[in-house]
Amino acid sequence: MVPNLTRIQSTRFLKLSLPLILEVTFVIIVSNVVVWMLSNYSDRVAAGVAIAGQVNNTIFLFFAIVSMGTGILMAQSAGSKNKAKMQSIFSNALFFALLFAIIGTLLFFLFYRDIFSFYQLDTDVQAYAEEYGVWLAPFFVLNAIFLVFNQTLYANGKTLQAFYALFLCDITILLGSAIFIFGVPWLGIPSLGVFGAALGIILGRFVYFFFLAFFIHKELKLRFVFPKKNPFKQTITGLIFKVGAPATLENLSYSLFMILITRLIAGYGTEAIIAKAYFDSLAMFTFFIASAFANSGAIRVGQLLGEENYIEAQSTIRYSVKIAFLSSMIPSALLAIGMSVIATWYTSNPQVIEYLIYIAMADVLLELGRVFNLVVNRAIKASGDVRYPLLSIMFIQWIIVLPLALFFGDFLGLGVIGIWIALALDEAIRGINLWLRWRGLRWQRKAKKLFYSMANHHEE
Repeated sequence: MVPNLTRIQSTRFLKLSLPLILEVTFVIIVSNVVVWMLSNYSDRVAAGVAIAGQVNNTIFLFFAIVSMGTGILMAQSAGSKNKAKMQSIFSNALFFALLFAIIGTLLFFLFYRDIFSFYQLDTDVQAYAEEYGVWLAPFFVLNAIFLVFNQTLYANGKTLQAFYALFLCDITILLGSAIFIFGVPWLGIPSLGVFGAALGIILGRFVYFFFLAFFIHKELKLRFVFPKKNPFKQTITGLIFKVGAPATLENLSYSLFMILITRLIAGYGTEAIIAKAYFDSLAMFTFFIASAFANSGAIRVGQLLGEENYIEAQSTIRYSVKIAFLSSMIPSALLAIGMSVIATWYTSNPQVIEYLIYIAMADVLLELGRVFNLVVNRAIKASGDVRYPLLSIMFIQWIIVLPLALFFGDFLGLGVIGIWIALALDEAIRGINLWLRWRGLRWQRKAKKLFYSMANHHEE
């Protein structure tokens, strides 16, 4: 029988979680305000920017191969208090983050027209998406590097410092977007529309990069040291990719799946894709606290496994699931109840409003399974058991859920609502599957194997 967390243990967990909750809160508020700004500028601009954002986030998963591997290894090294190992992980991770950023930028500029053409958007919407994407692509290097910085701070429990950096970033994005999207005539600043939205994001990312780098140096005393030996042949590099690649491929599979789902929704008309863009932004309010608890659970599990404390790791995830469930279902129900009013804040288009109301109702069912996918999935990956979630998502989404989405959406004629029902089934099936994996304790063997691989590695 797994014991409950003690008062001290639960307090420690909540202290770790609070900055993450504040961090995600500000991200959601700012992203929703920016979407609201764009919706007031133009529904079609908002849709184009949302599509470009989805494509960019998929590219960032390429960078996350390094950052996710870094986070998993760094947390266990922090748990075992191995400072030399942390420095080795940090330097190797930054080297490959820079390399991947260069490759990702080149690939985007080579294929971005083909990528956006895949969505079969209206000509003007595609043009807005391409413009936004092209302005952001040269700064992919910032994303690649601060993903490593972010995971390093998280793994060491420095979530408050990461929040400070993100808070300053979000304020910059908010002010920059307001100024450059609409313009400030009395200051001679014109309305820049899509470019203004991109400029606000770029300025925010520079601020985020600077302050994360400051906290990495001040709090952890880590610095980039170019590897003395060939970084492609170092043992620590192999471990980063061994745990980072499957974890990222899982996220990449999910993103590609959602791109295809978005393409299916686009087939129901521009109003459907606009509704999805608005709801994706609003839906963050339903699971942002659960996501924060999932992140803190994964951080704590990694640290506990570095201490070889497997019992508290199990207790932590059971506690996290309970509070994440409550924090997700309440706002989801409230969003469904109030959507008829909330939708009018974004648009006056009756078709879009109708879509949003029905999607919000279907999304309540989706959130039931999402909690397990958020909390348990990240805990399993933090243990080093990274292949099972990948195989699970690939089989369930591509073999089971995709045909269901086509069946509900097209064959039964349910359209966007049918797609959302299929997505709810996806979250439920995967959530149950991962919970059974966690309860079966197979992840413990993976954690021990990774721990001893780290322990037997000599710093290079």
